[in-house]
Amino acid sequence: MSEPKRKAPGRKRIGLREVRALGPVGIIWDDKVTGFAARRQKGDAVTYLVKYRTAEGRQRWYVIGRHGSPWTPDAARDRAREVLTEVTKGADPAAEKRAARKAATVAELCEAYLADAGAGRLLTRRRTAKKPSTLATDKGRVERHIKRLLGDRKVAAVTREDVERFMYAVAEGKTAARIKTGKHGLARVSGGKGTATRTVGLLGAIFAYAVRYRMRPDNPVHGVERFADGRRERRLSDEEYAALGEALRAAGVATFNLEYRRVGNPGGGWPGTFEDIRSAYRFVRQKHSRFHLDLDRLVVMGHSAGGQLALCLAAHETSLRRAISLAGVVDLKKAFALHLSHDAVSEFLGGKPDAVPEHYREADPMEFSIPHTRQWLLHGSEDDTVPPEFSRDYVIQKKKAGESVQLLEIPHAGHFDLIDPTSEAFGQVKNTVLTAV
Repeated sequence: MSEPKRKAPGRKRIGLREVRALGPVGIIWDDKVTGFAARRQKGDAVTYLVKYRTAEGRQRWYVIGRHGSPWTPDAARDRAREVLTEVTKGADPAAEKRAARKAATVAELCEAYLADAGAGRLLTRRRTAKKPSTLATDKGRVERHIKRLLGDRKVAAVTREDVERFMYAVAEGKTAARIKTGKHGLARVSGGKGTATRTVGLLGAIFAYAVRYRMRPDNPVHGVERFADGRRERRLSDEEYAALGEALRAAGVATFNLEYRRVGNPGGGWPGTFEDIRSAYRFVRQKHSRFHLDLDRLVVMGHSAGGQLALCLAAHETSLRRAISLAGVVDLKKAFALHLSHDAVSEFLGGKPDAVPEHYREADPMEFSIPHTRQWLLHGSEDDTVPPEFSRDYVIQKKKAGESVQLLEIPHAGHFDLIDPTSEAFGQVKNTVLTAV
């Protein structure tokens, strides 16, 4: 008759009774799962853990967690089995857990990315360092959107689903805020679909940087479907237009606010809309004595689509010597390619560039030579309706052509800040107008 199998000395099935009976600085080993134990230090807390050896023979302790919800003896034993199964496959769960605790957060990744970009170590697609204005825009998006929603997440743990949730949160205005930018300055962080699309684009570049430095094997932004770029959120009300005119009048500038036929109005679109602008300009010149105007100081200024109309007017009216574009859509072919404002360009011009090429030639400021007019282009670095690249690229091309053109990119300003008399950005707009006149 064989003797019953004896349990290993000091081992027993760990249950609630054994855990409660465990004294200070004590440990009990489970007789069902080799390496599974419960340990009590000097205090009252009891911790479940697993001891194992790696494939290289190194001894490891893996801490499962403290006794109490969710860790009961049975739940901890099941987790111990899972850990030991991973070990048999060559894994080292304890080392991986330590690495995860020490892993960089998204906020730390962003700081490293901005530091390298600022030092010129990260190149654009054109193989050049990022411009200071672009870096300012990137930093604003990191601080106002990425860090706020993803900053404390571990780089290796971010999934494509996380990026999609982030994009929708920004689009829905979860990061909208009013931010102080100086002693008296205030910037509006509006969120919206345009902001979400561009910020996800930046996030993709940041995670590409993480892949490059082996902080994770893949880019979670890949495959995320973004919103169409450059949605126009609204138009100014009549009261807001009046406030804009009053702010300039108070600075000593006589102002005329021109209304014109728009797409959808009878005769609106090209060329009817532009004919309205041209007629109004000629009327002001003809009646200048009635309004006590000095024609040598006449300036035309337009915002957004109005910026395109202002520069287009300068191209067609050689008597116009000064023009200001505020966040202007100054490259119509580019705006068409980006589907800006839900394909507003093709609606305005009556079709695609290959369908009505003559309309694009007649209306697109980028296509013209405007050597007789001084041009100022102002754009907010945080413009999510018309990207600041429109004004940047226009100025580069026009300077090469020898035209008198100047760019003023306003940090932290959005699309509508440039025509909001209460914003910090409007001060620079007003100063430009006073310089022009």
